Amino acid sequence: MAYKVIISEHNYIQYSVMDFLEGLTREVIDCGTQEERARRKEISAPRAPNSRKTVRKREPFHSQSQDIHFLSKDVLDERSRRLFAGFLARSIGFGKTQMATSLTGLDKKTVRRGEKELDERKTIPGARIRREGAGRRKKAEVNPQYEPELLCLIEDETGGDPMRERRWVKKDLRWMRKNLEAKGIKVSLGTIWNSLKKHGISLKKNKKSKSTQDHPIRDEQFQILNKLKRLFLASGKPVISVDCKKKELIGNFKNDGKTWRK
Repeated sequence: MAYKVIISEHNYIQYSVMDFLEGLTREVIDCGTQEERARRKEISAPRAPNSRKTVRKREPFHSQSQDIHFLSKDVLDERSRRLFAGFLARSIGFGKTQMATSLTGLDKKTVRRGEKELDERKTIPGARIRREGAGRRKKAEVNPQYEPELLCLIEDETGGDPMRERRWVKKDLRWMRKNLEAKGIKVSLGTIWNSLKKHGISLKKNKKSKSTQDHPIRDEQFQILNKLKRLFLASGKPVISVDCKKKELIGNFKNDGKTWRK
């Protein structure tokens, strides 16, 4: 009795990142069949420069491109995302920057910077993701005249509550930005907001109340007072502001308590 021995050889072929972004990372070829032997020749045969080998289309369990997008957007921090994009670009090869940009959603400059940081091999101590001193500088550092001009602008527009030691500004943020731009200082509304909070000035909730009619020359009176205040301060004399009034709600309100009645 004769026995025919059939030897089956398995070859494992590793692809680059571009080859398995939508497929498997490794392909198993069983050379015991004619079709698989032809497949091995197709992969192992020399190819012309800049040509690409044919990769079998297989349905992956998870889309690798979605995994890359998830890592670069929701998991990694700023520096890790940049380094990952640089590593991904190097693994792709031809058209690396454009493909890494489309996969991660980062800018081309960010991808190239990630490749450069991979070459430098620098580590940042501690839990920092940026080197010390990096990042965008604050407006007060870029333009030292910004905060003094802002405080001078709202000096005559600031009110307060002497009972609770609170201060607020009568003008809105857009009015402040418009007047600052007139002085050559460009600033955003958010920066003005942060500057006001820094100096203890906050928003005041609008409250409906009954009040008497304003005096016809009320604004002129305050302008005279402000002018006198500046003259006294310029000459080195003190200016004291005293608010002696106490606000009381007047109206048909509930009066808690008891009275003797028959």
